[in-house]
Amino acid sequence: DRVSTQSTGVNSRLNSYHIKIDNFTTDWQSGKAISALIDSLSPGILPLSTLSGNAVPDAQRAMTIARDKFQVPQLMTPEDMANHPDELSIITYVSQFRDVKVQHEQPTATVASTTTTATAPSSGKQQNLKIELNGEGLKKATVGSTSLFNVVVKDASGKEVDLSPQPFELTVIGTDNK
Repeated sequence: DRVSTQSTGVNSRLNSYHIKIDNFTTDWQSGKAISALIDSLSPGILPLSTLSGNAVPDAQRAMTIARDKFQVPQLMTPEDMANHPDELSIITYVSQFRDVKVQHEQPTATVASTTTTATAPSSGKQQNLKIELNGEGLKKATVGSTSLFNVVVKDASGKEVDLSPQPFELTVIGTDNK
């Protein structure tokens, strides 16, 4: 049966992410499975720790990377994957990843880093936080365009601070102050 054959191949890629696909509808709704599938193709390109927990934006980010980095056409919308999953549509979309070659690139090095005093969401107290920006989007960005990159915030002990429940705005200024 095509579903079990397809899920076996996908599960072999997602095993290290502790994600198991049993069906091609609800198992894809959160955006986590498609994000892990993308990251499995180029480890470090979409760490699950960077997901927002909102299905549509997470699926959109993964599908954009799939299109831009792996030339996998977006055959469905992130809204459809998250809110109206259709088994055949998801199978068709995911089947395109079968022939994508795994890229064993090293994760992009941090290209910007700063330390600032801010209120940590977990404690509500002021503390020094280290903010690191990394990813290809910072190297290839154009002023006024959208680019994907990672923001990692660490406390004084080096432990990552989870900002996902807190909205925040980030402006990246280049070396030319633009």
